[in-house]
Amino acid sequence: MSFKVGDEVRIRRSSDYYGDDNSSNPRDVIGVIESIYTRTYHRDSHPIYVNWPGCSNSYREYDLERPEKILLEI
Repeated sequence: MSFKVGDEVRIRRSSDYYGDDNSSNPRDVIGVIESIYTRTYHRDSHPIYVNWPGCSNSYREYDLERPEKILLEI
């Protein structure tokens, strides 16, 4: 899964950060990717920077997912 700047994301339930549920790693909250650093030096680097309400944090690609779109019938 490839992300780009401006994508809406949330922390994946399988991520180590999902259980933290604090302002730096908010559970079930939608954030926006602010930047992606492409020069990574090791597998555990956190190149994706996400803006959450009131803060930002960095993640690995497998820590994030795109939120599901819910269609409402009227």
